[in-house]
This record gives sequence, C-alpha cells and structure tokens, in this order.
Amino acid sequence: MGHRFMYQNLIGAGAAIAPSSSAQALVGGAVPRVANGAGAVVFSGGYAGQGQEVYTVEADAQGDVGAATFKWRKTTTPVGSWQASGVPTALTDTTLDSGVKVRFANGASSPAFKAGDRWQATASQFRSPGMLHDLDPNTAWRSGSPPLDPETLAFDLGSAQAPDAAVVHLHNISSGAAVKLQAGPDPQMYALLLDGANSRAVTTDAAAIQNVWDGGGSVFFRTKLTTAGEANLGCFFDKGALNPATKGWGFNQGTQFGTFRPSFHCIFTGGEARHLGPDAMFTAGVAASVGLSYNSDNPNNVPAIYKDGASQSIASFGAPTGTRVSDSGANLFIGDRSDSATSLDGWMDEIKFYNRALTAQEFLDLHNGILPSDHAASCVLHLKFDEGTGTSAADSSASGLATALQGAAAWTSAIYSPLDETLTWRAGTMHRYLATSPRSYRYWRLRIGGDAGNPSGHLQIAEFYLGPYFEPAYGFAWRNVVAEEALERGQETESGAAKRVLLNRGRRAALPYAHVSAAQRALFLSMFQAVKDKESGRNKPLFAHLDVNDAGSLFLANLAGAFSPAEEGPDDYAFELELMERLT
Repeated sequence: MGHRFMYQNLIGAGAAIAPSSSAQALVGGAVPRVANGAGAVVFSGGYAGQGQEVYTVEADAQGDVGAATFKWRKTTTPVGSWQASGVPTALTDTTLDSGVKVRFANGASSPAFKAGDRWQATASQFRSPGMLHDLDPNTAWRSGSPPLDPETLAFDLGSAQAPDAAVVHLHNISSGAAVKLQAGPDPQMYALLLDGANSRAVTTDAAAIQNVWDGGGSVFFRTKLTTAGEANLGCFFDKGALNPATKGWGFNQGTQFGTFRPSFHCIFTGGEARHLGPDAMFTAGVAASVGLSYNSDNPNNVPAIYKDGASQSIASFGAPTGTRVSDSGANLFIGDRSDSATSLDGWMDEIKFYNRALTAQEFLDLHNGILPSDHAASCVLHLKFDEGTGTSAADSSASGLATALQGAAAWTSAIYSPLDETLTWRAGTMHRYLATSPRSYRYWRLRIGGDAGNPSGHLQIAEFYLGPYFEPAYGFAWRNVVAEEALERGQETESGAAKRVLLNRGRRAALPYAHVSAAQRALFLSMFQAVKDKESGRNKPLFAHLDVNDAGSLFLANLAGAFSPAEEGPDDYAFELELMERLT
C-alpha cells in the first residue's frame, strides 16, 4: 500500500499567492562532529535552495580566526570533492551559497582551529517553488456580500510548474457549485467580451502608441472567437485606417480580395498596403495567442504573424509609394472598426503593444507566459481586462492610458484556459489528482461558480501540491498500531477492491517503515521538519492519502511523535511516523 503525503497551503482573503509569500527556511542544527581546537563555528542565513542540503565546514589550516583557513562542501557536492578550499576564516559572516553563511569564533586556547576540525549544519527549504506557498494560517477566504459569481482565487507560482494534486479543505461551498481548477500562461481573471454587433474598447490616443509602427512595433493578444470565417468580419484593432481611410493602420478578421484571411493594412500617401495572413487562421471556439510585428515604414515590407508562438505564412498585396500616413489624433479601437460598423464575436485579452519588433522567440515566450526582458521599457500598452466590473480597463504599462468599454462590451471569466478540471464536490474536503498532460503553467486559479446565493461561503485551505509526492515502494514493512491494537487495513495495492485503509478517527496511529533508502529517509525527514511550526509552538497539518483511488482515504493529520530513524545497514534505515487523524 502506498501513502501519499502532501503539505498544507493556506490562502488569505483576496490575495494572490505569489513567490514573495514564501518564507525562506532557516539553517539550523549546527553540530561539531570533529573539533580538536577550542574555536566554534556558527551557521546562519535564510536558505534559498530547494530540498535539503547538509553543509560541512572543515579547517584545512590551523590558526586563530583570520589565520586559519577552511574548506566546505554540501550533500550534492561530488564525493571526494569540495566546493572551495583555503577560504579565510572571519568573525563576520562568509557566504557559502543559497543564503547559507558561516562565521568563526576563537576559543579559550590557541590555536582556536586545528586542521581537520569539522562542523555540519542542515539547511532545508520547504516553502520554495518546489513545494507549496504558505500564508497566514489564521486567515481564510470568504465570499463577499453579495458574493461574486464566479469567485476566483489566483495563484502565481513564479514560473511554469506542474502540480500533481489539488486539495480544497474546510470549505462551506454549496454542493451545487462548480469548482474548477484552471491554469494558463497568463494571469487571466476576466477578458473583454464582444457581441459581434455593437461592442468595443477604445483607448484614448496618446504619443505612446501614435505611430507605433515607426521603426518597428509589435502587438500580442489572446482571443477566442465564438464565430469565425466569413460569419465574423470584425476588427481586432483599428487606429484611424477605416474612418476616415486616409491615415493609420488596422488588423482585421475578414474577407479581403475574395479570400477569408486576417488582414493587416497601413495607409500610405500613395495608397494602402495590405498584408494578408493564412486562410482560416482562427477556429470558432478555440483560443489562440496572436502576435504581429512590423519593422519598417516601407510598404513593401511584409509583417510577421504568429499563432500560439508559431510563425504563420503571410502574403503582401498592393505596393503603394510614399510614406505611411500618421495615425496621430486617432483613438485605438479594440474589437471593432473605428466607424463602429461591426465588432468581433468572442473575447480578447492580455493585449500588449511594444514600440519595437519582437523576435520569433519572444512571441513564443509570450505565448508561454514569459515577458521579454525589457517588457517594462518597450511595452507601451498592456490591457489585462481583469477588472470584471465597470466600464473602463486599466493600462498596466508606464503609459497609463485610459480605455473605455463602449456599446455592449462586457466582461467574461469563461476564458482561455489550457487546463480546466473539475473538482468533485464533497463536504469538508475536495481533492483531485490532475489528469491534464502536459500541464506546466505559471498561473493557476480556483474558479467557484454557482455559489452566489451562499453569503457564508468560506475556504480555509487551498493546496496545490507541486510534488512529486512521496510514495513508499512495495516491500516496505507497513502496519497501523494504536496502543498495540491492530487497525483495519486494505490490500497491498492501490487499485484493489478492498479499501479498508482508514485510520481510527481522532486517534494516534503509527506508520513504521523498514529498509528505507537514504534518499527516502531524507524525504520523510523533510516532511517531518516541514510541518513543525516551532515559532508558533504547534504542528502544522499535512494531508496523507492512503489510496489514490479512494477519496475517503485522504485525511488531515498531525505528526504527533518524534522522527528517529535507525540505521539498519550501510544503505538503509528504519523509522516510525506517528500520526494524529483530524478528519471525520
């Protein structure tokens, strides 16, 4: 029988879980293993690495502080090697790596340090991007009054990562509500909803986006069209090109020259240059990211178009002479033509304008949720459309331009999400082992819909486990014991019909393990240390799932006993974990 262990993650009201909310673990457990001299070593710092490392410091030349030198290594240093040697000792902190520091103190006799003096310290990091982010345990998410519908709790994992499991615990969400776990490359909460007839967003003209194509410019956005093809002849962007047709530029979704293709067009003194994208670039009901770059005022230069980060073929029609006519004074229409003739039918989101031509790699990065390195400097318009209410959208770029929603333009939260999985409703605790593959994304969210009539809705713990989880292999000694009373147990399989594996409710139980490798021992030790909240003088809860196929075997537990592994042989250990079950 395998046991999956998962650590807690508490979220606060309305706060996105960001990398800055994870606390660095302290370095501790400095123990002199070999010390013939009278000096002492002090380890300190906030360990910023991932997993667990044991740091070893050894004097390699004797003397007092300042004269003696030392060498150091860590667990992952190749056997027989040192990270550095001949490092001068000092009374002040010397940084080793990953935030770990060491300083030296002379003893009563001299020389304080003799060659071969050795100290070790254990450094562990349990709230790193490799684990879970942990916020104030005294907070809980609560729905508003009246509640929004849907409610959305956002998680920013700092980089694209692939959680293995999700747990929602201590909740009062209505049984009829739909709880979704969604993820994608952008922090999307809402999007601009367009009705195909009378809807648009209009950004007031400003110097920042006037002539954005002079010398090279780029646009990136995400969209999903309810209808596509000739049934949807709307316009993504128009800056004066269509009304009047004497200046500016536009990017249409429509029929040009008898062929249905997206069209980018610029007005020149000698006429209009049109550059047409591939046939059927957009599919109804399918979300896509779109990139467009234009690197010159020369009308013969063909722009580049990207879909989902991949370059698309494009043709050039018309080669007027002269210079491109200025778009100064023309507002930017989004989702509609500037003559309000017909809007797109669908939604647009995460609109980014750059004052330079982006590279193919940068468009691929944007598709994957990675911003260009000079994003803040070169991005002159960034509309996230995450307000969800009202009639204006904020520009998060330095330009700070005003954008108003007009006509029937509205907000939608039913937007692009490459990952969209439903958590089966259960009272108290809901959980799900994720099935989507691949599923590596930076931005995650819980979307709770259909719960607007529940003003007392609350959620105490929302966990994304960024595993892999620890699961003992077959052949381990396994038994449940409470005061020498044997508990029910199931078969030695996770898919067997008999699943009588629940611990006695509210009582202590022990899970002994034998023949555990050094690596598995370290994983268990990491788990044990992760749930010890020494500062608050309490144990933090953890989740243990005894059978992934049995929802009832997921329980919330506290480590109630000591972790004392005994070495059985040169390569394995035995130990016993004591759990206190809390769920019913």
